[in-house]
Amino acid sequence: MPQTKFVVGKALKLGLRPIVAINKVDRPDARITEVVNEVFDLFAALDANDDQLDFPILYGSGRNGWMADAPDGAQDGMAPLFELVLKHVPEPKVEEGEFRMLGTLLEANPYLGRLITGRVFSGSIKPNQNVKVLDNDGKVVETGRVSKILAFRGIERAPIDVAEAGDIVAIAGLTKFNVADTLCVPEVTESLHAQPIDPPTLSMTFLVNDSPLAGTEGDKVTSRVIRDRLMKEASGERLEPIEEVIVDVDEEHSGVVIQKMSERKADMLEMRPSGGNRLRLVFHAPTRGLIGYQGELMTDTKGTAIMNRLFHSYMPWKGELTGRRNGVLLSNDAGEAVAYAMWNLEDRGPMMIEPGWKVYQGMIIGQHTRENDLEVNVLRGKKLTNIRAAGKDEAVRLTPPIRMTLERALAYIENDELVEVTPKSIRLRKTKLDPNERKRAERSKELVD
Repeated sequence: MPQTKFVVGKALKLGLRPIVAINKVDRPDARITEVVNEVFDLFAALDANDDQLDFPILYGSGRNGWMADAPDGAQDGMAPLFELVLKHVPEPKVEEGEFRMLGTLLEANPYLGRLITGRVFSGSIKPNQNVKVLDNDGKVVETGRVSKILAFRGIERAPIDVAEAGDIVAIAGLTKFNVADTLCVPEVTESLHAQPIDPPTLSMTFLVNDSPLAGTEGDKVTSRVIRDRLMKEASGERLEPIEEVIVDVDEEHSGVVIQKMSERKADMLEMRPSGGNRLRLVFHAPTRGLIGYQGELMTDTKGTAIMNRLFHSYMPWKGELTGRRNGVLLSNDAGEAVAYAMWNLEDRGPMMIEPGWKVYQGMIIGQHTRENDLEVNVLRGKKLTNIRAAGKDEAVRLTPPIRMTLERALAYIENDELVEVTPKSIRLRKTKLDPNERKRAERSKELVD
């Protein structure tokens, strides 16, 4: 039931009008009227509007493969379901302009090579037409030629001569394609590159302090302010949003999930088997404690956990969350990071940058293995001599860096740190870049405490 509430609640919040399909109506113990009433009560409890409460209903038997408009209707296939979907689901939106398609599925075919499936948003495309592939940053990944276009006809795919906006098609003929890359014709590509992708003046900084949302240095907001904006006062009591969190996880990983959720002030409501040596864990957790947890959950469970979240209610504030236990590695100068210097610093902790990245004083470039912050030099290269010693010129091999998403970065930073976001980069830094200013701020804080 919690999983059903989550899915239905998401659909209703998006303004959708779900189709309700009641299965197993051919069984002697089928409770058709009761099921319809339960669905209506569920929609009403989830604040569905009048149009959503007037939902269409189909009756059928999955085992026997039929759907009908009434429990005693004709049992001659799934046609009523397909017809209702065509009638109920709106037509795709068509945009103006040249050909543009977003790839959402990638597969291999022994005869055609790579097949990229996606929706055509604008324009049209024909076989043998030249296209360019753009990544999320607008850079050209590949220039190639479409060799074949396949369109869906029912559940099968058939070759077509032209694909137009609104179609969902599979395209063959490109090799260096990743899911979510965009296919464009050359004219569109050139217009995109006419604009700078990462202007140096465009940045948004999330500061971590007690300042209000409006700052003097542009659009700035603190992660604490982000959390405080979730709070509200009621009868003099501080309240915060609580979510119902459902985690399906293998039994062997349940312990670490319970521990991590407990650290985030979550209360476990239920733990029960869900089949296949898996458990379903249900929690009530504060929204602020879930920021950045999705990636950590995937790491802890080796990618096997499934987490669903649904707003539950406002409850009394649960207190401060435990911060991170490790310090950070800070760059002590400005320049480009050198692989040799980073290799020598690997015993100090994992890095968050790659060789060649531009750094500046006070920028966080890695995580320290100890609790304190440490300033390091990532700009120092290997000293060159005219003597070639054995083993000295081997290629430097670095451990892959920690990848920071925006959500993970906001959950990672402490009160004296901030996240700097540009169209191409996410960087972490200290609020005060100068080390002397940081020391004075720490001494002032100790005196106040």
